[in-house]
Amino acid sequence: EFGKALIPEHLSQGLVADVIAQLSGLSELKVISHGSTLDIQPHQANMSEIARQLDARYLLRGTVRKAGTQIRLTTELVEAESSCVIGTHTIDVQETFSFEDQDRIVSNIVSTLTPRVEDRELVRIRGKRPSQLTVYEKVLLARANMNAMDRSGFIEAKSLLDDAIDDEPNYAEAYALAADWYSLMVGQGWSNDRSVDVAAVETYARKALQLDR
Repeated sequence: EFGKALIPEHLSQGLVADVIAQLSGLSELKVISHGSTLDIQPHQANMSEIARQLDARYLLRGTVRKAGTQIRLTTELVEAESSCVIGTHTIDVQETFSFEDQDRIVSNIVSTLTPRVEDRELVRIRGKRPSQLTVYEKVLLARANMNAMDRSGFIEAKSLLDDAIDDEPNYAEAYALAADWYSLMVGQGWSNDRSVDVAAVETYARKALQLDR
């Protein structure tokens, strides 16, 4: 929730609603609805209590400061269990900010803080058995193994992606990452059949775009 004393309530509520809308557009995240948070006053309860009420693992809160005609919006991403701030974002706008400014604010918040959730989730799931992983967790772990560029971990990443696609055939992110996997196989010179793997890049990429342009 953003402070209401410095900007009109309809603008603060608009920012909250737009942030939630963008986050909920990411199929890998489950986001609490705006209506579920309206009765909660962040300054009156600690973060772990709010998270318990909402059954949420992470909370996003914002503050507003004003200097002259400028407004500074600061957003914090909090891990509920530990009450630790795991990501922050600050942006300055003019007092009379437009819808275009509002879209820019929301986009910056989401693109900056969402990777922090992924990083934290990756730490949380390390050591879990593959059978205990959700589809989202399998994709997270596959991406981490691919980024490490270790050959054995790289092969494991493909197995995780295959499982994710089997579990949820309409999850575009898994197909997009599989396309990256085959591309890296070719690029690293690990491919046993370059023409087959190049074709797989296109097949998986087309499927990902078909599911989510």
